[in-house]
Parts: sequence; structure tokens; C-alpha cells
Amino acid sequence: GVRAVVATFHRITERIQLHREIERAEHRFKSFIDSAHDWISMKDQTGRYIIVNPVCAEAFHLNPRDCLTVS
Repeated sequence: GVRAVVATFHRITERIQLHREIERAEHRFKSFIDSAHDWISMKDQTGRYIIVNPVCAEAFHLNPRDCLTVS
């Protein structure tokens, strides 16, 4: 019984650490995209924008969030 509890606790701790690492990586990626001076955008497989940085959106007089509804 005790081993199972320790193993479960360990797996949860690893998941939390992994989740935090992913969040930090996402934050670094977003910071890079948002601070770039070049146009940066990405579309998904259906052709919808999933990432548009401020410089790219500004070129079309849009807010980056508004671009995410455009395909």
C-alpha cells in the first residue's frame, strides 16, 4: 500500500513539473512572437489563423485577436 501512494505522489509531482515547464516554454514562445519586428502568423490545417503577432495585425489595422477569426 505505501509504495502505491509514493508512486502516485511521484507521478503527480512529475506531471505538475512538466505542466510548469510547458507553461514557461509557451510564455517564451509568445514573448518571442509578440516582440518580433517581422510579420509572424500561423494557420492550422483548415486555414484558420492560430497565431498572429502585433506587427502583422497592425499592418492590416487589426487587433491580433481579431485576426484569429479570419481564414
